[in-house]
Amino acid sequence: MVNSDFDPAYVAYIKSEAWKLRCAAYFMRYGRYCKACLTRKGPLQVHHMTYDRLGKEPLSDLVSVCAPCHRGIHSLHRKRGRRISLYEATQIYIKPKRTQ
Repeated sequence: MVNSDFDPAYVAYIKSEAWKLRCAAYFMRYGRYCKACLTRKGPLQVHHMTYDRLGKEPLSDLVSVCAPCHRGIHSLHRKRGRRISLYEATQIYIKPKRTQ
C-alpha cells in the first residue's frame, strides 16, 4: 500500500506496470529476499535508496527489503532529521543487520 501523503506522480508510478516490471527485473537479477534481515518470508518490497532518477532508476538505486525493514529504514531516515541521504540511511540500517 502506498501512503497517500506521497506526491501523486510517485503514487501513480508505484502503481504502474513500468514499476512492476522494474521490480521483477530487480528480483530476477538480485534474488527475492530482504537484503537487511535476509528473510524470504512475507511480502518483499523494492525500496528506492534515492528518488533522483525516479521512473528511470537503475537497479543499483533499489534494494529489496521486507516490510518491517522497509519501515525501519524510513524511520531511521526520519529520526536523523533527514540530514543524511536515504541511501546513507539504507546502508546504516542494512549493514548491522547483515552481520547479526
